[in-house]
Amino acid sequence: MHKVFPTFSMALRALEKRLEAAKLARVQQDFQNRERSFSGGVKPMPTGPKKLTLEMKVLECLGLGDIIFGPDETSFEMWELWMFALTIALYNKVVGEITAGVDASKIVKSEVIAVLFEIFFAIDFFFHSRLGYYEYGNKIMDVATIRKEFFRSRECWCDILAQVPLYMVNWMVGSKNRHEILSINKLFRLLRARQTFAKLEEKHLSRTLQLRLAKLVLLSFILTHLFGCIWFNFKSSSDVDAWLPSPSLKTADVDVQYSAVLFWSFGLMSNSYAGEPPKTEAQCCFTILVLLSGAFLFAYVVGNISDVVELIDANSRDFNTKLSSLRLLLAHFHLPVTIQEQLKTYFFFHRYHTITQEYLLESCLPPSLLTEIRLVHLQPMISKVGFLAGMEGSVTRMLVSQFVQALTVKDQFVFRLGEEGSDMFFVFTGIIDVLVPLETVHRRQSHDERINALGSPSRSSFHTVFPTLDPSKLQSKGQLKKVNELTSGSYFGEVALFTSKPRSAHARCKTSCVLYRLSRRSLELVFERYPDWKRKVLKIVNIQQEQQLLRNLYMEEQMDIAGNTTKKVMSQVDILGDSASLSKSVSAGSSAGSFSEKLPQHGARIPATRPLGALKRAGSFFSSYKAQRSVSTETAVMAQQKKDVIWVDMLLQCTDAQSTFHIQWLMIIAVGTIYMALIIPYRNSYDVLERLSPLPIVARALELTCEVLFGWDIWVNWNLKDGLESMELYENKQRDAYQRERLWIDVIAAIPIDHFLADFYQSPLLCLNRCLKLFNFPHYMREINRRSVAYEKNRLCTLWILLFVLMHWCACAYFSIASVTSTAKTSDDWDEWTPPRSATDTSWTDPPMEFLMLRFLRGIFFSSTAFIKKGKVFEPTNYADYTFTIFVDFVGLMTMAFMIGEMANLHVSYTSNEVEFRKNHIAVDLYLERWHITGKLRARSHAFLSSLWSSHRGVGYQAIFDEIPQVIRTEMIMHIANLPLRVFINNVFRPFATAHPHDRDVEAITRAIAQQLKYEGYPRDECVIVEGSVSKEMYFVVKGYLLSTTSGDQSEERRDRHYKKGDYFGEHGLLGYSVGVSTVKTMSACDLLSLSSEDLLQVILSRPLFQTALSIAVEGYREVSKITRSNRPTTTLDGTQRAEEDWGIVLFQLLRARRKKWLQEALAFSTGDADDSFNEPWTASCLKPGQEVGLVTLSSPSACVKMFEKLLRLIATRGLLDTKSLHQSTAQFQDTHPVMSADLSPQRTASMSTIEKTDTRKGSLDKLSYLH
Repeated sequence: MHKVFPTFSMALRALEKRLEAAKLARVQQDFQNRERSFSGGVKPMPTGPKKLTLEMKVLECLGLGDIIFGPDETSFEMWELWMFALTIALYNKVVGEITAGVDASKIVKSEVIAVLFEIFFAIDFFFHSRLGYYEYGNKIMDVATIRKEFFRSRECWCDILAQVPLYMVNWMVGSKNRHEILSINKLFRLLRARQTFAKLEEKHLSRTLQLRLAKLVLLSFILTHLFGCIWFNFKSSSDVDAWLPSPSLKTADVDVQYSAVLFWSFGLMSNSYAGEPPKTEAQCCFTILVLLSGAFLFAYVVGNISDVVELIDANSRDFNTKLSSLRLLLAHFHLPVTIQEQLKTYFFFHRYHTITQEYLLESCLPPSLLTEIRLVHLQPMISKVGFLAGMEGSVTRMLVSQFVQALTVKDQFVFRLGEEGSDMFFVFTGIIDVLVPLETVHRRQSHDERINALGSPSRSSFHTVFPTLDPSKLQSKGQLKKVNELTSGSYFGEVALFTSKPRSAHARCKTSCVLYRLSRRSLELVFERYPDWKRKVLKIVNIQQEQQLLRNLYMEEQMDIAGNTTKKVMSQVDILGDSASLSKSVSAGSSAGSFSEKLPQHGARIPATRPLGALKRAGSFFSSYKAQRSVSTETAVMAQQKKDVIWVDMLLQCTDAQSTFHIQWLMIIAVGTIYMALIIPYRNSYDVLERLSPLPIVARALELTCEVLFGWDIWVNWNLKDGLESMELYENKQRDAYQRERLWIDVIAAIPIDHFLADFYQSPLLCLNRCLKLFNFPHYMREINRRSVAYEKNRLCTLWILLFVLMHWCACAYFSIASVTSTAKTSDDWDEWTPPRSATDTSWTDPPMEFLMLRFLRGIFFSSTAFIKKGKVFEPTNYADYTFTIFVDFVGLMTMAFMIGEMANLHVSYTSNEVEFRKNHIAVDLYLERWHITGKLRARSHAFLSSLWSSHRGVGYQAIFDEIPQVIRTEMIMHIANLPLRVFINNVFRPFATAHPHDRDVEAITRAIAQQLKYEGYPRDECVIVEGSVSKEMYFVVKGYLLSTTSGDQSEERRDRHYKKGDYFGEHGLLGYSVGVSTVKTMSACDLLSLSSEDLLQVILSRPLFQTALSIAVEGYREVSKITRSNRPTTTLDGTQRAEEDWGIVLFQLLRARRKKWLQEALAFSTGDADDSFNEPWTASCLKPGQEVGLVTLSSPSACVKMFEKLLRLIATRGLLDTKSLHQSTAQFQDTHPVMSADLSPQRTASMSTIEKTDTRKGSLDKLSYLH
């Protein structure tokens, strides 16, 4: 059936999907028809006769019997806000009437308003009795269930108590016998305010700060209104009482009375106004109640603001903790600037790119939802891949679920040329350079070799673009040529999904990148689940490769023809000149496509001279299914040749974000913003600065300069470029972020309103729009310190600058209002709320210098007392002064609460390491105390923890090392342990690796060991290695001094030794798990790097050269042990000479047999008869005539002992290299040790896919493994 109708199964699956979708749509429609929301659905139909209540009968008459209100409707939120406003209005009415009573002429009006309130509250009661709700995520819309749940709730009973019309008793009595206290039950409705705000915060999570501020304002107003009304109507037996409102206030206007009431109550609660001391018991009790309420209010405000600050900084809290640890690490190890920048780049890339926080989604969301979210940003990239485009939804979801996110740092290689791979990569963000060796670019082969390398057109495959090179001959950066550049949305490495051929080029990150990796195994899982899609994919791949092969062949023919034609007409000079432009035109002519297809093909002949036009035409044939963007090399060369421009040119041109000029520009704008925020209010309040004296002229000149800079700042931000630095530190494009967040503020602040209206009206008030720039000041500070690790210091500096500016604004506003409303009777009376007339009635354009500073400091004193709540506060005398003072007091309360919350948050972040360390210290003390551990052990525990705090400040450096990417961690360890590690490598491994060709082997094993090192810190007088313990680790000394002592025999081999920076110890018998023969104790605080025996063994086995040396050493150790066990001495010599003879003879015999085998393999390799088991390509270079190196050059037993001595000490413990000691400790030799049981035979480094291995018997090595 599949052969006749190959798409029949896919068509059936699509039909089944459509039928299921139709069925689900009908079920959903039936469900919706059984509901009725606020917009008009119907409730479920009753299943039987139902008894109708009076309410139902009334509703049936009104046509509203089946109405149900939905909890998601916008009208529901608007109704809640309206009822909340009515509740606050009712509260003001009830409290005012209870405390002050109702005037006889206003009784009817008051009762009518009360009835209107009751009508709205009755409607609200009915509304909530028909309001749906969510229960465990399910939407409940059944009226019976809703009513049952509502009548059992606390809100229902509060509404019922508030609805009881107790005030109707006043209708039955006269106006003189009214009791307004009967309306106090209406205040029960305030209990629903908290629930209302909770619902709003849950629905509008991003507006938490605004909602919290609104809640604090309302709470403060409720308490202030209550206590103020009680104080104003407080009864006293004395006619003259300073604690009570003054007689003049009793006869003042209502506005002045109410503002004075609020000033007294809020001032007393917030400690902004001390008031007069109480005289009677009742006054004392009431004052104490107000003060306690104020204390609780301030605590509640601080708690809420701190909670909001913590919510806002929740994402950056862990990051700031890491920054604190990173700052201590950098200060401790004194790393080079380049490594410091790499560390900062890595951490900041994590911080500013939210895509790296996908692990949070994995821990919070179900896998199905996570897959759907991934589809949003991965679907566009998948659709660009020819053989993955057009998939069904189920196939796409399963494929996306197999993607693994990977983060790479700048200058890190994703893979190298010649490496084996089975993964395909998608670039989500960042830039990756595709590099090839220069020798490969210029390689030429014959036409027959090219045809053989390309293969038959009927058996096309993802062929290797370049001939396979020796992986050991890794290229340096200067020897690599960039042939392509991959950006966001590109993909590469797709060849590895279908074959096991080595990588055909280097892929190096130009910036930090976020990649998504798709492995061959993951694709096989999808293929197993969807075999029809598998056949479709393989068919597309086969066709595309057939087309690519034909294009490559045609391209080569055209290039050969063009080259032959050019040779006839060009001179040798032209040939040499044109060949220089060839390397430029190859990458410039390449168009989009897989990077493996954009490079010159394996065996492709590149003539020395080719017309540039022909190269450009030929370059278009390198593209297949397009997903990449090629970047011309000429552009990079021209960019490098650009000369530095002066800063004026930078203002006219575009600059990169986070460049040096950008940072300097931000500093200038930040300083200008603060200057304008200070000078504009100052000119409006104290001094217009229009005098022709030096200071005013300089101030006005700076102001005009800032106005010009504000206008030019719009141009700079609008044309800010996204360079390489910005890709590391920003997630969004600069222009989009600027247009969305800050553009409108900059535009308003840059409009010169005062200059436009200069001919009609002149006033400093027209310059106030310049102060709006201050809203962008936090952004400037964040950008300036974006790469700084001192977060706490930078944040604290920003907060204090903003606090001073805000206090300056309040001071200027105070003096402006006081100058207008001043009622001072004398010219030198400072004991009033307003300054004296001598300070306010001076010349506006030319004020005397002796009053300028005095007036300014008086304003600062007022704002300081309002913010800090300390100092003497004078009582205002009019409505404007009362209102302004209350406003400033409340702003000061909120500001100081915010400062307390922010500073507490910064303190927690700054001391997070200390807090964690102290917690561990306390836990250790409790444990020691619980188990009665005293004496030296307790003292050593305290010494260890104290040393850890004094030297590391509680920071676990190894935890930071574990988090850092391997490429950066290796560079750090190579720098930290450079001296001891080099000494160890030169002593143990350098004898086996001569200058050429094994230099890269030494470098590779050095880096491999550095990757396995672990940091350990020890205090003074602490044992690192104890005599008699099993040796499982060796140590490299980075800092400090240590002493090695041995009990008993003090032979030459076991005498005391000192270790300092640059030394290493513990290597003797490390691979043999031998028992330590000495104790190593610290003489001072030490920083050590440890290397375990398992890690060292794996590193040695990873390099063929040292693996072979280790196999010879292990085999020799085994043979010598066998000889010693049989009590057959090999020589008659004694002492050291006998040991050298015994070991030398055995090792030389083993090396002679191994050398004979190498010679046979080298001869077979040179004649082309080598089999697949031959896997030591370095041996061929060792056996070049006249150039023998390494193990091949050993010609005597004594030379063998000299070369293998240090390596043998890794296997045999100290003192066991002589046959006498070895004979005495034969029991320590075990074949079960890892080094003895490890597979030391050469292993194949190449690996094939499972399907590829089974397909090799079909006789085609180049055919796609998935083609059938």
